[in-house]
Amino acid sequence: MLTQMSIDDVPVEGENMPEGMVLRTFPAKVQVSFVAGVKRIKTLSATDFLVVADYNQLSSDSASKCRVYLKKWPSDIQRVKLSTDRVDYLIDESE
Repeated sequence: MLTQMSIDDVPVEGENMPEGMVLRTFPAKVQVSFVAGVKRIKTLSATDFLVVADYNQLSSDSASKCRVYLKKWPSDIQRVKLSTDRVDYLIDESE
């Protein structure tokens, strides 16, 4: 039996960031929804998903929001989607 579920706290990670720089997104975490088997849903967590914003796209785009996308998710789930495909962002020096 399949059922729909969502996980609310999947962090957005910066990809291809220059050394010494960090990407901060607002919100810092997004919701991922999907369809999976009832038994499988019990074992899924935010760490099973990877949501990224690519610095290479940011540096070539002057938009005030950055595009985020799913880079990794379990292969045995279906209809995976993000609650949003764009987030506000700030590029800062790492601490």
